[in-house]
Amino acid sequence: MGNRKEVDTFETTLRIQPHSVEAEKAVLGAMIIDKDALDKVVEQNIEPSDFFVDLHKRIFDIIRGMYIQQKPVDILTLTDAIKAGKIVSSDAQTAAAYVISIVNTVPTSANVDHYTHIVREKSMLRKIIRVGTGLIENAYGAERDVDNILDSAEQEVLDIRAKRPTEFVHVKELVSGALDRLEQAAKSQKEVTGLATGFVDFDIMTCGLQPANLIIVAGRPSMGKTAFAMNIAEHVVVDLKKAVAVFSLEMSKEELMLRFLCSRGRINSLKAKKGFIGKDGWPRLTTQGEIFSESPLYIDDSASGDMLEMKSRARKLHKELLRSGSGLSLIIIDYMQLMHSVGRAESRQQEISLISRSLKRLSMELHIPVIAVSQLSRKPEEKGRSGRPQLSDLRESGAIEQDADLVVSIYREFYYKEDKNNATEDEKNKAEIEILKQRNGPTGRIDLVFLNDYTRFDNLDRAHAKL
Repeated sequence: MGNRKEVDTFETTLRIQPHSVEAEKAVLGAMIIDKDALDKVVEQNIEPSDFFVDLHKRIFDIIRGMYIQQKPVDILTLTDAIKAGKIVSSDAQTAAAYVISIVNTVPTSANVDHYTHIVREKSMLRKIIRVGTGLIENAYGAERDVDNILDSAEQEVLDIRAKRPTEFVHVKELVSGALDRLEQAAKSQKEVTGLATGFVDFDIMTCGLQPANLIIVAGRPSMGKTAFAMNIAEHVVVDLKKAVAVFSLEMSKEELMLRFLCSRGRINSLKAKKGFIGKDGWPRLTTQGEIFSESPLYIDDSASGDMLEMKSRARKLHKELLRSGSGLSLIIIDYMQLMHSVGRAESRQQEISLISRSLKRLSMELHIPVIAVSQLSRKPEEKGRSGRPQLSDLRESGAIEQDADLVVSIYREFYYKEDKNNATEDEKNKAEIEILKQRNGPTGRIDLVFLNDYTRFDNLDRAHAKL
C-alpha cells in the first residue's frame, strides 16, 4: 500500500478544478445584451483562458474580437460569427439556441462586475493548482536543482498575483495621505527623506535613496564603482544601523570584508594584505571588526548570478528580518553584467533588459532601494571624451536607462591624466559623482574625494579626518 500523502495528492489532481458555469454564462450574457457591460469586462483584461468551459472560452474570444474590431455585438451578429467560426455547429439554429440560452440566464447586466470577479478568482485558483501540481511533479522527478524548482514556483505565484486587476483610485483617497507626509516633512524639515548615503551633497541633491527605486552606479574599470557602493553600505549598516544585503559576484566575501575593515579603519589595504599594518593600525582594525560584527550587514558571494536565485534569497532574508521587526533597507548587486536571466534570450542586450526590469520589480516588491553596479562601454575613452561618462554609455542595453530611477556615474580625471607624476595631492584625490538621470529630481555633479590607499570615497571636509 502506497504512502497516504501520495494517494491524497493523486486524488486532489482528479478533483474538478474551481469554476462557476453560472458566473461564466452571466458574464457572456451581460456582454451580449449591454454594451456598457461589454466595455467593463474587456477593460478588466479578462482572458479566454480565465473561462473554464472550453465553449465559453471560444465564445468570449469571438465577442472580444468583435469588440476590438468595433463590430456590434448582439444575438444575431454573434450567431453569425459563431457559425462562421464553426465553434458550436454548422447549424445556425443550434448556435443561436445556445446563445439565446446564455442570454436567458441574465435578465440584467447590473451584476456583471460581481460575476467577472468570480470568473477571475476561479481562474486564479486553477492557476495556483497548476503551479502546485507542477511543483509536485518537479519534486518527484528531481531532474532539476531544488533551488531552481523553488525559484520557478515562486516566480509563477508572483506572476499570478501581478495579474490581479488594478483600478483607478480617486484623488480623494490620496490627498489625505499626501498631506500627512508633507506635514511630517514640515515638522522634521529634513533635507534627506530617503535612505542617507553619508555623502552630504549627494543626499541633498537626491533627498537620499528612495524606496522602490532602482539606482545604477556606473563607471569604467578602476573608477571606484564598487568602493562607492560599499561606502554607502557601510554608512547604512554602521551609522544608520539598518540592514543591507550585498550580492558580490566579483569578489569573495572574505575580500569584501577586508575591504570594509581597511576602508573604515583607514588602513592601506595592499599593505595590510602583505602584513604591514603597524602598531597603530591594529587597534583601528579590531575596533572596526567589533563594529561590523554588530552591524546588520549580510554578504552573499555564493550566488551564480541567476536573477531568480538572487531575488529568492533577497525575499527570504527580507522576510526573516521582518520577523524581528526590521526588514531590509537596501540591496546592492556588484555587478550587473555578471548576472544572467533564466531561459534563453535572443541577445545579451535582451537579457540585460530582462535583468534590469527584474531588479526594478524587486525594488518595488520589497519597497526598498536597489543599487546595481554597472559597467560603462569604452566610448568615454574615445578621442575628445577624456573619459567623461554619458548616459548613452551604459553598457549592453538602453533598457537600463529606461528602468533606472537614478543613474550615477563616477569620473576621476587623474586616471586619464598623462603627466601623473606632477599632479598635486588634490588632483590625485579628486572625484566627481555625476547624476546622469534622476526621475524625480535634478541632475548635476558632486565633488568628492577618493582616497586610493583606503579604497574609499569621502566628503571634501572629511578627506583627512582622523577616526
